[in-house]
Formats: sequence, C-alpha cells, structure tokens
Amino acid sequence: MNKPSEFFDGMKSQAAARKLINEIEVVKGMGEHYQYMFQSGVAFVGAFVVAFYRGWLLGLALLPGVPVIVCAGLLLAISVNARSIETIKSYVQSGGLAEQAIDAIRLVHAYGNESQEKKNYVQLLRQN
Repeated sequence: MNKPSEFFDGMKSQAAARKLINEIEVVKGMGEHYQYMFQSGVAFVGAFVVAFYRGWLLGLALLPGVPVIVCAGLLLAISVNARSIETIKSYVQSGGLAEQAIDAIRLVHAYGNESQEKKNYVQLLRQN
C-alpha cells in the first residue's frame, strides 16, 4: 500500500484488492521458506564440517562439487520465482474477472452469460 494513488488508478475493478490479498499470502509463506533455507544451509555446512573431521580427503574430494550444487539451487530458485510471479498475475486477472461477474450476477444471469464468463475465467487462468 506504499504506492502512489496513480498506481491503483490503472488497475481494473477489484484487481487491487485481489493483488493485495495475494501478496499478503506470499509474505506469510516466506517465513516458512526462510526457516527451511536456514535449516538446509546449516545442514549443508555441517555435513562438510563432519566430512572434514572424519576424513579430510573425502571432504576435500567433495569440495569441487559445491559450486555446481549452488548454481543448480540458484537456477531452481530463479525459475520457481519467475513461475510464481506469472501465476500470481494470472490469478489476479482471473480473480478480478470473477469478482466483476459476481458483483453483476443479476445482469450475467439475465443475459445468460454464465458459460461465457466461465470460459473467460478459464482462459485467463490458462493464459499463463
């Protein structure tokens, strides 16, 4: 909500509320991700400490694999982040369309456009 009012003027009806709800859900989920990331990092470093303590030659042999593992993890994180951004955008658009249809449910029903609204909703979800 720390955005200028012009940012919200460009959004369609109810899209700002849907986007805010989605971003809050993402922030709530980030707490768990940081916990798992910290736990995995400590386990990774701890495994190397134990490997060097128990057999320093084996630990030294495994050390060149660290950059490969780090690069693979980085690529995975980037791809997951990009896909989640696309998914959030898709849900924001389809959520805005659904809220407009629900707000005008009498008109939609009066003109028999339920199937068309459903097609539009599914099309927006599948777009991304």
